Amino acid sequence: NTKVNDAVFDQVSLGEVDSKGFYNNNYLLVDYANSKNNEERISSYGRVPFDLNLSSKRFGEFFINDSIDYYSKATLRSMPFLSPYIPELDSIRGFIDIDLSLSGPASSIMRNGSIEMNNSRIYTMLINNPLVNVDGKADLKENKMNILYLNGASIKYPLQNVDNIKVNGDIDFSSFFEPKYNLLVNSINKKNIYVNA
Repeated sequence: NTKVNDAVFDQVSLGEVDSKGFYNNNYLLVDYANSKNNEERISSYGRVPFDLNLSSKRFGEFFINDSIDYYSKATLRSMPFLSPYIPELDSIRGFIDIDLSLSGPASSIMRNGSIEMNNSRIYTMLINNPLVNVDGKADLKENKMNILYLNGASIKYPLQNVDNIKVNGDIDFSSFFEPKYNLLVNSINKKNIYVNA
């Protein structure tokens, strides 16, 4: 059993982490590993081929040729795992639900799942005004995330409820920290587009 306050993974603040599991035959078997940070919740469980043998020269490393089998679910109000890694992205605020599974050899992990965001705002370094009313949904199958829909608005207040930007396409997460983008951004209502740079 483990409890950690103010937990941080790389550049991502996880808040309070509570977990339970055991180690057997070169596998870390996680009954649950949950984090709570303000309104954000992440829950996970699964099996990780991880070297925790104290006498091993590879202590703390994955067994590369063995398979991971791990599941995670998140209810978030931001995307802290994106903002630190994309220089042009300041932050995303809204209602975000994520389901993710990781499977296969640690050297070539297969990612599957889905993400949905509602009533969100995206703040970037490229323009001063945020993109608002952002709603979207995407499915992740075998490392390829297909955007089912992603709509939002770049508007000048007090104009409300105008969706004038639509994004289509996919993102390849085969190399997770260096994804390949194939995106098309459309303006579906040019009349009310507003950009303050």
